This record gives sequence, C-alpha cells and structure tokens, in this order.
Amino acid sequence: MEVANSIESASEKAVALALLANAYAKAGQYDRALQVANTIEDASQKAWALGSIAPEYAKAGQFDKAVQIANSIEKDTRKAWTLVTLYTQAGQYDRALQMARSIESGLHKSMALAEIASAYVRIGQYDRALQTVDTVEIIESKRVSSKARVLAAIGGRYAQTGQKMDEKARKLLRQAIKSVDDSSTSTERGGTPENPLLGKWQNPNTNETFEFFKDGAVNVFGGGPPSGGGQYAVVDDSHVRLQVFRLSGPGATVWKFAVSRDQLTLTSPEGRVAMYRKVK
Repeated sequence: MEVANSIESASEKAVALALLANAYAKAGQYDRALQVANTIEDASQKAWALGSIAPEYAKAGQFDKAVQIANSIEKDTRKAWTLVTLYTQAGQYDRALQMARSIESGLHKSMALAEIASAYVRIGQYDRALQTVDTVEIIESKRVSSKARVLAAIGGRYAQTGQKMDEKARKLLRQAIKSVDDSSTSTERGGTPENPLLGKWQNPNTNETFEFFKDGAVNVFGGGPPSGGGQYAVVDDSHVRLQVFRLSGPGATVWKFAVSRDQLTLTSPEGRVAMYRKVK
C-alpha cells in the first residue's frame, strides 16, 4: 500500500489502490481489501474496487455484509450490477430482477436481464427464463444478441431433457434463430467492421494486459489481481461486451473502447478509463 500511495499521479494512484484492494479480496483478506478501497478518492475506481470486493464477502458466507458494501457504491450502474450478481448467486432472483430493471441504460439493463435468464436456465427453470428473456430488448444489433444466446441455450436444454415446448417457447426460439441468421448474414456481407481489438495490449503504468483472440476469447493478466480468462464480443464500433470474472465476477459488462493506431482506451461501466499500448 505504501508503494501505491507514493505514486504522484492521482489517477494512477487510484488505479493502483483499486487493484491492490481487489488482490486483497481475492486472497481472502476482506477487511484489508475494504480498508484500502475506502482510501480511494476517485469515485469510479472506488466503485470498481467495492464492486469486486462484495462478491468475495458473499463467497465467504457474509452475504449481508456483501449487500451492505454493494449499497455503499456511489456509481449507480456498478451498484446495480453488483447487486444483480449477488442476488443471482444467492438464488434471490426476484430481487435480482428488481435491480436489473432499475438500470437506466437500456444496453446494460438488457445484459443484466439476460444474465438472470441464463441463471434460470442453469437451474432448469425454463419458463422463468423465457419470461425474463422476453423482456430483453435486442440492442446489440451488430452481433448475436444476448437474448438470442439465452434463447438458444433454452432450446438446447429443452432438447436435452426431452421436454415439450409450448407455442410461446417455439415463437421465442424462432426469434433467436432469426437473430443468429441476421448476424451471420451481416458478417458475410461485410456489415461488421474488422475487429480492431485483436492482439495483445498492455497498460504501461500497471502492466495489466488484455489479449483478444479471433475466437472470442480474452485473457487479462498482470497488474496485481490473479490472471483471468473469459469471452468478449464487439457490440458496435465503440462498445465491447466482456465476461471476465476478474473484471466483473460471473456477470458480463459492456465497456467503451477506442483504438487509435497502437493505443487502446478502455472505459469501464463506472467510467474508469485506462490506456493500453499494442504489444508487438
């Protein structure tokens, strides 16, 4: 912590402290993590740190404390996402839905609802999954939407279990197939721009590194917290959907990005901005 506090740049110090708090939480030093997070002056970095600490408290069996920490987050989007994650993991789906529907951003709201629907699929509650995903707006029009992915998963589970689908289920699954087909057609016609994220990008200040692969996989390593792999999907020319536990727990979040030659700028849902250089 002394090293982090010795950094002169306020923004870089906030990033270092947030990463340190995250590392303490992953190591099971929850109180120490919370202590470090509460010293962060930058609101976005503090929100990110608290959002990464809360699920660790929940894993340790301190659910009420986790909710208390989540509710202390000042950034509304991060607070809602953290609470959605906590309530979904605890099986409190009604509360998770309530929080998801409170998110003002249509894109983030749809992503949160899709995550809850996916949780219903995992526990075999297909009707509830269908009811939830039916409220998701297809906003990610340039890629296969989260709604299509969830519906396809539901269809696969129905096929595996041999359950019969009612007309509404069949209708929703037809919508999913159409979304996938439309996305594929767009790609074949060149409607989707070349992926500018491919390759390895490193933050020169923290050494945090993102490596994006053609198959939709992403690795995040360096900079303090344990390495983490996950998936990504480019939503449009300035947004990317990231599902990496190191960044946001089991849920997916949408980040802003901008690429200029060999520089990548990533902005988290809470407004945390970081710059990366292309690694040759």
